[in-house]
Amino acid sequence: MRTLDASTLVFDIDGTICFDGRTIADGIRSAIARCIEAGYHLVFASARPIRDLLPVLGPGFETATLIGGNGSLISTDGLVRARASFDPSTFAALLELSTRFQAGYLADGP
Repeated sequence: MRTLDASTLVFDIDGTICFDGRTIADGIRSAIARCIEAGYHLVFASARPIRDLLPVLGPGFETATLIGGNGSLISTDGLVRARASFDPSTFAALLELSTRFQAGYLADGP
């Protein structure tokens, strides 16, 4: 587990540094790069799953700390871990209900 301190900056993605759902403006990227150069540890957070964060962040952030899925997934140094998940019996019950009611779903994880 990574210990965070006063030299850590946390950025929300959507609506904070990404306004079109796909890109981060060059000026914001430059400011973020200056934060890295100044020695700050950066954390990026989003409701998105981790796999959807990296294309928005672009090259150079593969090993950044990422918090995705509203905190259910965390990636540090490129390793994704589930922080919250359904136990197997609950997951099976949810799958059965989705089948019974013909409901769509998205299951995500590392």
